[in-house]
Amino acid sequence: MEVVVAFDFKEFDRLIFSSLKVGNFPSEKRYKYGEILVMKLDFDLETNVEHGYLLIPEPAAELAQFPEVYERISSVIYHCVMVSGEATKRCISMSAKNATHIRSALCEFVGVEDLLKQLYPALPKSEYVIYKSTNPTWHMIKILRNYNIHISNSLLSIKPIRVRSLFPNQTELDVEVEYISNLTIDGLKLMHSTNDYNDTQLKNLISSFDHQQHKFGVTTLIIKTAIDYSHYLAKILCSNRLL
Repeated sequence: MEVVVAFDFKEFDRLIFSSLKVGNFPSEKRYKYGEILVMKLDFDLETNVEHGYLLIPEPAAELAQFPEVYERISSVIYHCVMVSGEATKRCISMSAKNATHIRSALCEFVGVEDLLKQLYPALPKSEYVIYKSTNPTWHMIKILRNYNIHISNSLLSIKPIRVRSLFPNQTELDVEVEYISNLTIDGLKLMHSTNDYNDTQLKNLISSFDHQQHKFGVTTLIIKTAIDYSHYLAKILCSNRLL
C-alpha cells in the first residue's frame, strides 16, 4: 500500500466525527496515523484473456500436490461452466441459477485466502492475501464477491460474438456469452471494503474488468483468472516448501 495524502490530526478528527454522523466509521486501513491509505495496483498485471475454452480447463498441474487448494480452484471453474447450462430443477429460474453460480465462483476464489490461512499458518500473508496483491483483476474479483454477498447480484446480460477454433480450416461460429452489465462506481462504493480505493482506481478497475470480460464473456475471464491464480499459488506453496 502507498501513502497518497497526509493531513493533520485536527482534520482527521473532523473526518471521524463527520463519518460517525452518517454511520460510516472510517476503516482502520484507510485512516492510520493521520494519513489516507489506498491500495497499490499495477494494471500491467491484469488478467489478459487471449482465447476462450473449447474444453473445460484444469488448474496448474503443480497445484495437485496441494489437493485442498486444487479442488477449491476447480470449484471456481465448475461454477463458471455451469452458468451457461440449463436449470435442472423447476424451482429456480435461469437468471437465479446463473447468479448463484457467479456468486459461488467468486466466493470459492476469495475463499482460498481462508483456506491457506488454515492449512498453512506459517505461510506469510503477504504471499496470498488479495488486498496485499497489486493484481487489479484479483482485487476486482474480491470486490465483486463482497458486492454479490452483501449488496445485490451482478446482473448478467448476453451478447453475441463470433469465434473460430484454432484447428485448421475451421469456420467461424456465432455464440452468445454472458457479461456483468451493472458495474458502476456508485454501486461498488456501497461497500465499506471499497473505501481503500480512490475513485480513479475504481474507475480503472471497472474499465479493466469490463474490457476483458467483453472478449469471451465474464465466465471465461473468471476461469482465466483462476487458472493464473493456480499457477501463482503452486509457485509460492512449492517455494515455501509446504509439501
